Amino acid sequence: MRIRDKDEAVVCKIRRLGFSALSMFAIRADDETVRLNIAVAGAVATVRFRGISFCIRGDVLTGNYDILDADNSVVCTVYKDFAKRTLTLKMSSEERELFCIGAAVCIDSLSVNTTPALQMT
Repeated sequence: MRIRDKDEAVVCKIRRLGFSALSMFAIRADDETVRLNIAVAGAVATVRFRGISFCIRGDVLTGNYDILDADNSVVCTVYKDFAKRTLTLKMSSEERELFCIGAAVCIDSLSVNTTPALQMT
Protein backbone atom coordinates (compact mmCIF):
# COMPACT_ATOMS: atom_id res chain seq x y z
CA MET A 1 0.00 0.00 0.00
CA ARG A 2 1.19 3.52 -0.71
CA ILE A 3 0.09 6.68 1.06
CA ARG A 4 0.34 9.78 -1.10
CA ASP A 5 0.31 13.48 -0.24
CA LYS A 6 -1.89 16.09 -1.94
CA ASP A 7 0.66 16.37 -4.78
CA GLU A 8 0.42 12.60 -5.42
CA ALA A 9 3.96 11.97 -4.16
CA VAL A 10 4.39 8.71 -2.22
CA VAL A 11 5.17 9.61 1.40
CA CYS A 12 4.70 6.20 3.04
CA LYS A 13 4.84 2.57 1.91
CA ILE A 14 3.31 -0.32 3.83
CA ARG A 15 4.16 -3.95 3.10
CA ARG A 16 2.72 -7.05 4.71
CA LEU A 17 5.46 -9.58 5.45
CA GLY A 18 5.17 -13.36 5.64
CA PHE A 19 2.23 -15.68 5.79
CA SER A 20 2.17 -16.78 9.41
CA ALA A 21 -0.43 -16.45 12.15
CA LEU A 22 1.52 -13.38 13.24
CA SER A 23 0.66 -10.33 11.13
CA MET A 24 3.88 -8.53 10.26
CA PHE A 25 4.17 -5.21 8.47
CA ALA A 26 6.97 -2.91 7.32
CA ILE A 27 6.12 0.80 7.31
CA ARG A 28 8.58 3.01 5.41
CA ALA A 29 8.51 6.81 5.55
CA ASP A 30 11.15 9.54 5.55
CA ASP A 31 13.88 7.00 4.66
CA GLU A 32 13.17 5.08 7.87
CA THR A 33 11.53 1.67 8.27
CA VAL A 34 9.47 0.49 11.22
CA ARG A 35 8.31 -3.09 11.72
CA LEU A 36 4.93 -3.78 13.26
CA ASN A 37 4.08 -7.25 14.60
CA ILE A 38 0.50 -8.03 15.60
CA ALA A 39 -0.61 -11.31 17.20
CA VAL A 40 -4.29 -11.97 17.86
CA ALA A 41 -5.32 -14.82 20.14
CA GLY A 42 -9.01 -14.88 20.99
CA ALA A 43 -9.99 -11.57 22.55
CA VAL A 44 -6.39 -10.40 23.11
CA ALA A 45 -4.07 -8.69 20.66
CA THR A 46 -0.38 -8.04 21.20
CA VAL A 47 1.23 -5.24 19.19
CA ARG A 48 5.00 -4.76 19.02
CA PHE A 49 6.92 -2.05 17.20
CA ARG A 50 10.51 -2.56 16.04
CA GLY A 51 12.68 0.38 15.00
CA ILE A 52 10.64 2.99 16.86
CA SER A 53 9.91 3.48 20.56
CA PHE A 54 6.11 3.23 20.26
CA CYS A 55 3.75 1.09 22.31
CA ILE A 56 -0.04 0.72 22.44
CA ARG A 57 -2.40 1.51 25.32
CA GLY A 58 -6.00 0.45 24.92
CA ASP A 59 -7.87 -2.14 22.89
CA VAL A 60 -6.82 -2.50 19.26
CA LEU A 61 -9.56 -5.08 18.67
CA THR A 62 -12.28 -2.48 19.26
CA GLY A 63 -10.26 0.22 17.51
CA ASN A 64 -9.93 2.47 20.57
CA TYR A 65 -6.31 2.94 21.60
CA ASP A 66 -3.44 5.36 22.07
CA ILE A 67 -0.01 5.15 20.49
CA LEU A 68 2.58 6.14 23.12
CA ASP A 69 6.21 7.16 22.79
CA ALA A 70 9.02 5.92 25.06
CA ASP A 71 8.30 8.62 27.66
CA ASN A 72 4.60 7.51 27.76
CA SER A 73 3.47 10.69 26.02
CA VAL A 74 0.50 10.20 23.68
CA VAL A 75 1.59 10.51 20.05
CA CYS A 76 -1.77 9.58 18.52
CA THR A 77 -5.26 8.58 19.70
CA VAL A 78 -7.37 6.29 17.52
CA TYR A 79 -11.17 5.92 17.68
CA LYS A 80 -13.25 3.53 15.60
CA ASP A 81 -16.94 4.14 14.95
CA PHE A 82 -18.43 0.86 13.72
CA ALA A 83 -21.82 2.43 12.96
CA LYS A 84 -20.31 5.05 10.64
CA ARG A 85 -17.48 2.75 9.49
CA THR A 86 -14.90 5.43 10.23
CA LEU A 87 -11.51 5.53 11.89
CA THR A 88 -10.46 8.82 13.49
CA LEU A 89 -6.87 9.68 14.38
CA LYS A 90 -6.05 12.58 16.68
CA MET A 91 -2.38 13.47 16.31
CA SER A 92 -0.45 14.91 19.22
CA SER A 93 2.84 14.99 17.33
CA GLU A 94 3.47 15.70 13.66
CA GLU A 95 6.99 14.29 13.82
CA ARG A 96 5.85 10.63 13.57
CA GLU A 97 2.52 11.25 11.86
CA LEU A 98 3.12 8.90 8.92
CA PHE A 99 4.08 6.01 11.19
CA CYS A 100 0.91 6.54 13.25
CA ILE A 101 -1.24 6.55 10.11
CA GLY A 102 0.56 3.45 8.82
CA ALA A 103 0.14 1.61 12.14
CA ALA A 104 -3.57 2.47 12.29
CA VAL A 105 -4.06 1.21 8.72
CA CYS A 106 -2.24 -2.05 9.53
CA ILE A 107 -4.19 -2.64 12.73
CA ASP A 108 -7.49 -1.84 11.03
CA SER A 109 -6.65 -4.22 8.16
CA LEU A 110 -6.94 -7.17 10.55
CA SER A 111 -10.76 -6.91 10.28
CA VAL A 112 -11.24 -8.40 13.72
CA ASN A 113 -14.69 -7.97 15.29
CA THR A 114 -16.13 -6.35 12.18
CA THR A 115 -18.48 -9.16 11.15
CA PRO A 116 -22.09 -8.22 11.87
CA ALA A 117 -23.94 -10.55 14.19
CA LEU A 118 -26.23 -13.08 12.53
CA GLN A 119 -29.92 -12.47 13.08
CA MET A 120 -32.16 -15.49 13.50
CA THR A 121 -35.65 -15.17 12.00
